[in-house]
Amino acid sequence: MEMGSQMGKILARGKVERQDLQRKNLHKFCSRLKKLPENAKCLMNCEAAQILQGIQDHMVLLSKDPTIKIPSSFDRALQYANTGNFYTDPQSVRQVLESLKKQDVSDGEICVIANTGIDTTEKAFALMPSLKAKQIKVIEPLSAALTELTKLKESTIVLD
Repeated sequence: MEMGSQMGKILARGKVERQDLQRKNLHKFCSRLKKLPENAKCLMNCEAAQILQGIQDHMVLLSKDPTIKIPSSFDRALQYANTGNFYTDPQSVRQVLESLKKQDVSDGEICVIANTGIDTTEKAFALMPSLKAKQIKVIEPLSAALTELTKLKESTIVLD
């Protein structure tokens, strides 16, 4: 009985320590987010992939210019953007999701929706508590947007 009690205390302490670490990481993220310039824009993976691919396509010309230095992390960034990319037409995705701004959905929330490829409002509310607070206002437009995104995702699969 004593052993189980001690194990419970250890597990509880580990859970508290993990929660503290998560809070610290969230605090670090929020403080970095506050340092972003006022005009900074969140990009969806499909937008980032398109921009980085454009740079990649011009890499031969860019490499001839000694004033342009391509960071060594460029290839990893392109790979990451392509890995998390569910769509081939960023403009269509942006157009579908921009309609959610009328319901006070933030750029960050819009990017999370696109980057995770979620397909139900339940998943969206579970993933983003900030959306759940606006649930009554956003549920119908969000559902319509997710339906459109599913169509865009399916057309991407057919094209591949």
